[in-house]
Amino acid sequence: MKVHKLIQLSVIVFIALIHLKVIAEKVSITFIHTDHLGSPIMATDESGKVKWREDYQPFGNQIINRDIDNNIGFTGHKEDKSLGLTYMQARWYNSEVGRFMSLDPATYTFSNPIMSFNRYLYVNNNPYNYNDPDGKFLRRIYHQVAVFAKEPLRASKGLYRSAKGLFSNNPPPIINIPRSPESVCCLDIPIDSSPYSSEESDSEPAVVSLPDLDSLDYDDASSELEGTGFEHQGETEGGYDKWYHPDGSRVQIRPDGEVVRNGPKITPEGGGKKFRPRYDPKGNKTKEHNTGERIKR
Repeated sequence: MKVHKLIQLSVIVFIALIHLKVIAEKVSITFIHTDHLGSPIMATDESGKVKWREDYQPFGNQIINRDIDNNIGFTGHKEDKSLGLTYMQARWYNSEVGRFMSLDPATYTFSNPIMSFNRYLYVNNNPYNYNDPDGKFLRRIYHQVAVFAKEPLRASKGLYRSAKGLFSNNPPPIINIPRSPESVCCLDIPIDSSPYSSEESDSEPAVVSLPDLDSLDYDDASSELEGTGFEHQGETEGGYDKWYHPDGSRVQIRPDGEVVRNGPKITPEGGGKKFRPRYDPKGNKTKEHNTGERIKR
């Protein structure tokens, strides 16, 4: 009886191995290569051999290899070839005319008045610098490139400060470093002046290193803010554009374009309610409500 069961088990295992081998032989791996917008432009196999290439006009109309078996299309969205449209989650997009097929579900925003008045428009008519991840809000591409390009430099500076602290006669204490918007991970390490520390310190706040934004348009000002580590946190009910830095610094842009810089909250000497000190474009503390720094909106 035991021999009979053993034979049955052996046959089952043998058949399973043959089945797995057949499946493995049919499986192939394809690597998709994209451009800076996320559009697939080439596919290669495991050996690196090119399987197909694609190319697009600026607004996404495919100009070569339209018939290949690939439904990942312009900026990484799904193509419906039967409709001739691109599915961008919140809306369908027509690359032939460079317009969405329905209104933008986002209503008027002070930060992007152009698209607010033409809600069928695709990425401000600037498909080289922008894409639209979900059919609601555009995203500036080279901002992301600039942020990731600066991250290795920030990491190297952090390692230098850490090493300096470890081998000095008076190493600084271990403090917790909260995650920054761009960072991949972070550790509890000794440093002497972390821009990501949530504790009050004598280190310069991020608003000090932020360049003068006066006379810049909104897109360029946003680029400077993101490049310095600020993250857009939406708008207030009054239409103020809010930008926050991991160190607690804050920049607000009023509807008329006036820029208000504030450092992290500090406690007054002698105690009392915490407040945010104001800064001018040169990085100096000021009591003036209007420093003359104004962007074009």
